[in-house]
This record gives sequence, C-alpha cells and structure tokens, in this order.
Amino acid sequence: MAEPPAAPAPGTASSASPADILGFLADYVAAYGSGSLEALRPFYTDETLIWANQRPTVRGWPEVRAMFAPSFERFAITARVHLQEVRGIGDERFLRFLTEVRLTPHAGGAVATAAFRDFAVLRRDGARWTIHRNIDQPITPEQLAGDLARDPPLAVIGQP
Repeated sequence: MAEPPAAPAPGTASSASPADILGFLADYVAAYGSGSLEALRPFYTDETLIWANQRPTVRGWPEVRAMFAPSFERFAITARVHLQEVRGIGDERFLRFLTEVRLTPHAGGAVATAAFRDFAVLRRDGARWTIHRNIDQPITPEQLAGDLARDPPLAVIGQP
C-alpha cells in the first residue's frame, strides 16, 4: 500500500504531481472519517456537482452538506479509496477510483458496508484542489473484488 506524502494543508496543490493527488485523497478520506461535516467543506465549492447514483443530483456545498448530514448524524464512517487512474489537463484532474465505506452506528447495532465505482473531476481553485464533478455507482463486494483483480490500484488510501 502506497503511503501518500504529507500535504501542507487539506487539498493543497503545489504542483500537478501525482503526490498532490494522493495528498488530496488522504486529506479527503481523513476529513470524511472525522465525523465533522465542516471538515469536508474545503473540498467542495458552490460549483460542485455530484451525480449520486440512486439519489438526487446535488449542486454546491449546501446540498452536498445536506446529502452527507444523515449519515454523519447516524454513523461513524471509515473509508478506503483504491485509486485506479489519474489523468490531467491544465488545472483539472480526472480520477477513477473504487471506494469502500464502513458505517458503524453511533447508537450501536450492525455495521454496514458499501462499495462504489467513482469518477471525479478535481479542479484547482487557487492553491487547492476541489471536487468539481463526481459520480458514484454502488457495487457489490463481488464486483469490487473483481474490479481490483482486473485493475490493481495505483495506491490505496484509508482504512476499511
């Protein structure tokens, strides 16, 4: 498992190097697992558009926050990202990755898991990368295993 380099600040991009993207993803996974919606704020803009499969399309931070709020209220969340591909054009990066999420209820009870195929466009916003566009597709554990067997990740970030 590749360990991403330390980033100077969440999502900070000093160049267009793959290390910057790994740092961005490590910061994002940490923010997502922090339990704080405000920790996610630096990763989204008012122009962010998320096509969340099986949920309504979301645009901008207020809607992103509302989308995540029920899960953050009910669960402790951990995630692991399997980075499959990074491509860049100018100040944008296309990322293809697989995400595993573990949801532990705050009130006790059974732990739930989910897996997704994700596609994202990151955009440089000054010195920071932000999520400009994202689409996710829920997949089964068997599909996740098959995808990983066919296309080993460039890096794995986070904990299951």
